[in-house]
Amino acid sequence: MKRITALILIAAITHLGFAQEATPSLDQIRAMSREERIKAHQRRIEQIIQENKRRQEEEARKAAQARVQQQTAATQPAAPTPPSTGTSPLPPRGPVQVYTPPQQAAGRPSPTPPPQASSPSAARAEARSIMFFRPFDSIVKAGDTFITELVANTKDAAADEFFVCLSFPPQNLNLLALDFGPVTSYLQQEVEYAYDSGNGKAAFHIKLSEPVKFSDRAVAVCYWEAVSPSDISEVRFEFDDGCETDIRLQGQSILGTSTGRYDGVIHANVMIRPRTSRNAVMPIGEHGLFIGSGSTENFQPQAQLTMKPDAVTAAVGDDIVLEIALNNPNGQPFDRVQLYVQFDPDYFEVVDVDRGNWIRRGVNLEDGFAHEEFPFDFHKTNSADNEQGIIAYEEGAEIAPLRSTGTLARIHLKAKRAGSTYVALVRNKPGTLPTTNVTYLSQTVLANYPENLNVLSYTELKIKPAPLASPSNRP
Repeated sequence: MKRITALILIAAITHLGFAQEATPSLDQIRAMSREERIKAHQRRIEQIIQENKRRQEEEARKAAQARVQQQTAATQPAAPTPPSTGTSPLPPRGPVQVYTPPQQAAGRPSPTPPPQASSPSAARAEARSIMFFRPFDSIVKAGDTFITELVANTKDAAADEFFVCLSFPPQNLNLLALDFGPVTSYLQQEVEYAYDSGNGKAAFHIKLSEPVKFSDRAVAVCYWEAVSPSDISEVRFEFDDGCETDIRLQGQSILGTSTGRYDGVIHANVMIRPRTSRNAVMPIGEHGLFIGSGSTENFQPQAQLTMKPDAVTAAVGDDIVLEIALNNPNGQPFDRVQLYVQFDPDYFEVVDVDRGNWIRRGVNLEDGFAHEEFPFDFHKTNSADNEQGIIAYEEGAEIAPLRSTGTLARIHLKAKRAGSTYVALVRNKPGTLPTTNVTYLSQTVLANYPENLNVLSYTELKIKPAPLASPSNRP
């Protein structure tokens, strides 16, 4: 595979719209609110899914008709055998089906079976993958740094290769870093990449050691700097011979619909506001909100994440419940919650409690009780690893930000060993996942958020030996 070359002077290709709904122009995007743009993106994803479903149903219908025709032909009296021409039989018309040779008499050779359909063709028929940015839209201030995830959805199929080519306006945006941490454990070889900051181009090629199913999972994390104010700055997927965007399985493209790969991507929009022109929303008593003028500087983050209680004393075998609470008394908006909890697996194990949870796979934190107060609409991670002693949790609000306060999750533990230890809520190194943070438009809303690896909150636990059985209970 040739290495990705320099990205200078790569021509952008106009994105093709869907038959159901045309791609909005930049003027139309500017006139939309953030919620309208998100809904437009969601409609486009739904159109891809519905188109794929329609095509799959049509292919299944044709395949069923072909099977019926074959079964009908098999029950008819055999026609006279034509003279042999020395050539193999012609394959049946219609979709290629799995070939089952008929029973042969002893000593009689079997006819040559028709060619089988290759697995990449099957993957193309079953999956119409898409690639997009999360969030679709970002609103930041000049000078801010923010994050967007590059996400893939391969539906019921899998992928083993990603080609990504991005373009962005360099006068407004600067790509600081690309983090391939989400796929590091699957890599077959080192990621190939190229970057041309002057022309606003970046590309990379990921080759996985085996096919992996991606269901709204991140392929990479992009770290951006907002350079100068702009109304709309678009980050685009590009398609060109020297810089292409594609998702592949065993060398065959599975991106987009049958009309082309262009239908399988959704670009991102970034609105960059001047440092002194962002509105601030200030609470006034119990009578509603006062919206400040456009020249008012945004208020400072004031929310806090805490783990409760501060200390616990228990015995070996006891069940322990810890709470993680977001203290947000001023109702600051947020659209993403990330939790990274560390514990000593020699002392505890996390007990799975998932009744009513958003996510129920594996061993989970409990969050079903908090859905009314924290009505997240994007569910990414809720997983505890009792071997490594870590918990990762991430929920988001894509349609509208939340202003909630209170307990958002509970950790259920069972004590295994006597001694003193801690359970800690940890902010990981910058750019390393999982981590702990509460953000709005990629900016933290937590007061005194640490700049590097550190503990935000913890519970001290003292575990005593299990009580001895009383003499009356002894055998």
